[in-house]
Amino acid sequence: MGFLALIDHLFNLALPALWMATTLVALQRLAGWRHPLRLGWGRQWMWLFLTGLAVIVAGWLVLQRDGAMLTYLALVVATGAVQAWLVHRYRSASQDASRS
Repeated sequence: MGFLALIDHLFNLALPALWMATTLVALQRLAGWRHPLRLGWGRQWMWLFLTGLAVIVAGWLVLQRDGAMLTYLALVVATGAVQAWLVHRYRSASQDASRS
């Protein structure tokens, strides 16, 4: 396998995590515009991407193959859980005051 083929395989391995992170950040910014987060979009994206990448690599190691539907299900559940945690943890100060 050549160097470019290796880079292509690694990119395609990480692509679902990249897509999930980008989609979740975009949806949170569009749907949650009235309740902004104190966390920047770049850090939010990085948390989600690294979580998704860890899930994909773990699924690849456990199941011994790439692209298993169980891995993609775990990717959706894990990134959704991290997104919910980030929204809960980093909501704006005005939301914290209104909840008290």
